[in-house]
Amino acid sequence: MSERELKVSISPLVPTQTLKGAILEAWENLGGASSPVGYPIAKEITYRNGGSQQRFQRGTIVYHPDHGAHYICGKFYYYWADQMGVNGPYMYPIDDPHDCDGVTVQNFMGGKISSDMPEIRDGIDLRGEFWRRGIEIRNQGARGTCSVHAMVAVLEYLYSGLLGRDYSHLSVEYANHFGNVAANVRSDGHYFSEVAAGYDEFGIVTDSIWPYNREWTYDFEAGQRFVDADMINTGRQLIADGLKMKGRFIKDIDGKAGLSQAQFDDFISVLDSGVPVAVGRDHSLCAVGYRRDSSQPGGGIVIFKNSWGTNPDFTGYQTETFENVINTVFDIYSYTLM
Repeated sequence: MSERELKVSISPLVPTQTLKGAILEAWENLGGASSPVGYPIAKEITYRNGGSQQRFQRGTIVYHPDHGAHYICGKFYYYWADQMGVNGPYMYPIDDPHDCDGVTVQNFMGGKISSDMPEIRDGIDLRGEFWRRGIEIRNQGARGTCSVHAMVAVLEYLYSGLLGRDYSHLSVEYANHFGNVAANVRSDGHYFSEVAAGYDEFGIVTDSIWPYNREWTYDFEAGQRFVDADMINTGRQLIADGLKMKGRFIKDIDGKAGLSQAQFDDFISVLDSGVPVAVGRDHSLCAVGYRRDSSQPGGGIVIFKNSWGTNPDFTGYQTETFENVINTVFDIYSYTLM
């Protein structure tokens, strides 16, 4: 008798994924689409030892013939995946995350991950997850589009997690142009508020529809001639039917640099939830993690994704102290799924 299968898709915009066997059973027992991992966004991967793994919106379900199928999500997933997943020291999970004397614990063939481990308790690092989702380091060139790049990087992360890797490259040109349309300006590069207004009205498209050109001298009228109704309809599909991201300012721009403690704590809490954040300064960046460290000024470091490309000396990521971030930020914008 063949094993039972179920075809599932969150949206007509993405391919249907097939769930089967032990992973399907585990997903259904967890609550299906309402489970901690959400909808499947990738095909099941099988391993030579009889194990398998399938990626979901908020984590993964992993099966081993000796230990069954178990889910890994949130900070446990990011850490486990950064340690090479089933091929790393922890290998396969042997149970689901569970409470143990007030600490969340999950056991693996190679050891235990717990919420009181410094690697879990004191920070989060989404760089590995950006790589796993196929989100590239961008190079804005000489154009003043850093704020647009920062905002689009957040949307790329959220949409690739919601719908899969087909949405890991979104159009900076589209976001830049429709920021102009929505705000009735004509600049190359914007404040976060203008990018957000363009997204709220016109959505976003993939980079393949309107690729970013770092050599282009932006021209609004040329952009208008390039745009057509089909492109706008495609962009608006990504803000329809429950797919729109909800945006908010953690700190609105007021002409003054600096964060209050409450604003900084809010910023850290969003990162801690596994969501990157757009940070506005003289050069805007996308914050992708943090690490508490009492030896650093302000008590830790923030990890940023830059839009200056890569070279032999620069990976596209950089770190700065809490103190420097607190003193230099003009505004911060966050997106979450509505």
